[in-house]
Amino acid sequence: KANLPYVVYVYVEDRGGNASETASHIFTTLDRYRAAEFSLRFYQTELNDVEIRYTMTTCAFLMSVSSSRILEKKSSSSSRLLEEFLEQEEDTNTSEGSRSLAELVSGGRRVLQTNPFTATAPDDSLDAVKLVSFYLIPDPTSQQEISPKQLIENLNDKRTDLKKRLTYLDENYKIPSTEVSNITPVFNGSPAITSKSVSTLTVTARLNNNGFIYVVAVLASESTATPRAFQVYNGYNELNKKTTSASESYATSTGFQDIILEDLEANTAYNVYVVGGSDYPGIPDLMDDENVIALDGVKTNAVVVEELVVDITGAGCITWNLGVVLGLIVFGVMLG
Repeated sequence: KANLPYVVYVYVEDRGGNASETASHIFTTLDRYRAAEFSLRFYQTELNDVEIRYTMTTCAFLMSVSSSRILEKKSSSSSRLLEEFLEQEEDTNTSEGSRSLAELVSGGRRVLQTNPFTATAPDDSLDAVKLVSFYLIPDPTSQQEISPKQLIENLNDKRTDLKKRLTYLDENYKIPSTEVSNITPVFNGSPAITSKSVSTLTVTARLNNNGFIYVVAVLASESTATPRAFQVYNGYNELNKKTTSASESYATSTGFQDIILEDLEANTAYNVYVVGGSDYPGIPDLMDDENVIALDGVKTNAVVVEELVVDITGAGCITWNLGVVLGLIVFGVMLG
């Protein structure tokens, strides 16, 4: 986990079983950067999926990062796009002075289908621009990483190169760079076990904001402490070992969400741990460790042995265990 102190213990042992003294080293992991949001403006009404993917790949290439670190933001509405457009026009001054929307969209452009964002130019002709928003997420494994926000700001110096690759890009549009806010959800009420079977447990929970719910099941006989939020998120127990079962589900603030833990042993007690996190791109903002919910000693159902009543004489009945009956049938088939 980021920004957390750890101790590493090391010893060596030869083939004869002779071990050295244990050495230790204390270190603190680096704090992680937050994801950042940016947008590009195009002289066209809509970008199709291929164009979106090509745009993401191009931006990643010019920022020298993996394309997997750029995600499309799909939640922008037309009204918000118009707001951003007008704000950008107020803040942007070029050597030629402020430009009207008609000037921005004059010249060659391609208009595609589906829900166009349009605006009317002063001469009442219908012209169109498109703002496309993306996330750049951090790389948690990098030791010398530049923050996503700084990488996006540096991309402004490469708008000419972007324009060469993205024909309908507005290279005069200053690319905004904003870090994604931390909005960690909390539980609306306490998570609870709502159903169980011989091999599954169902946890029901609700968040006050959109996000994810993470759940793990640890054998009660092996559980020594409540794991940290980051350990539950990764499907680990308190010792950083994979748990018996782990599951996650996206949840909205509008209703309860069921999360099912599978592949459990019948008639066995488990400690179930639940934590929530935001829908922040990349690694989510998780609840604090003290907010991990523990549902201790939850037992799965026992296997029910069914019985079969067989009337042999017509005068009475003999009760047979179903497994015995099936065994006799198989035995008879083998003799036959």
